Amino acid sequence: MSSLSYREKQRFEKLLSMKSGYVSDFSNRAFEEFIWDSVRKDIYDDAYGYGGGSKANRLRTFWDRESDHVVAKLLGDLVDHARDLGAEPGLVEGCREAVSRLKTSAPVPDLDAIVPNAEGREFEVLAEAVKKSIEANEPEAGLDRLHTFTMKYLR
Repeated sequence: MSSLSYREKQRFEKLLSMKSGYVSDFSNRAFEEFIWDSVRKDIYDDAYGYGGGSKANRLRTFWDRESDHVVAKLLGDLVDHARDLGAEPGLVEGCREAVSRLKTSAPVPDLDAIVPNAEGREFEVLAEAVKKSIEANEPEAGLDRLHTFTMKYLR
């Protein structure tokens, strides 16, 4: 479930002209292909059919059901599309800020999959350091610890 606020949703609704049930200039097929290319999700899956089958309702359901990371990726691509169509620059910038917030607040999916796969206290400490770095949004430190973990494991 994304953490889009009411105000952010309203900005996106305005940017994408969703009031009438449509989304921007997309046909059903183009909308489906755009979303698949962006996030590899089938927007016409029954999971997104809540509230009716319009493109706007499907996108709203998508916002409610998907993680911040996935929603941020799709919305970033939709903002680029709207910009290319000549959307108001101030509105585009406000939407970009929301996308940026979602990207930085998004936890990494399956972070619990990082577990020591070898015996020894060193592997436990390294696995925990990787998790903490990722949670603290410090990717460089996380990659460094992950590299150390991998090299120890391979040796």
